Amino acid sequence: MKLAELKERTAGPPRDGRSLTSQNCPSEHHRHDKVRAMSDASHFLDRVRVVMLHTTHPGNIGATARAMKTMGLRHLYLVKPKTFPSDVAVARSSHADDILDGAIVVETLEQAIGDCQFVVGTGDRTRTVPWPLYRPREMAEHAVSLP
Repeated sequence: MKLAELKERTAGPPRDGRSLTSQNCPSEHHRHDKVRAMSDASHFLDRVRVVMLHTTHPGNIGATARAMKTMGLRHLYLVKPKTFPSDVAVARSSHADDILDGAIVVETLEQAIGDCQFVVGTGDRTRTVPWPLYRPREMAEHAVSLP
């Protein structure tokens, strides 16, 4: 098909006399579904809290804030950080100052997660505590099924 034919076939209202409305335009339905899905995701993400324990380098706090903002997360709790607030954290946050400004600093892990329904922990060290281990996809499926 030539470009001119394609333009002619796709230009203007449908040839059967119908008008383009949200009831008969698939792209409009798709847009509304996408907006609804984004709203649902936003509601879910608003329930997520990121907790950092005994952070020794403020740059890690800033990098975490930047990653959180990128992913749509807003709630950062810091348990007894060595240095916070910090210019280093602000520099590493790369325009995620709002996350840092809203960070809540507490003294204990209990204070950070005491009102949470479901807690997932990650770390870089092997522990001898017999916690159950799950793959990220399994954990995500469980998390989104929570009320």
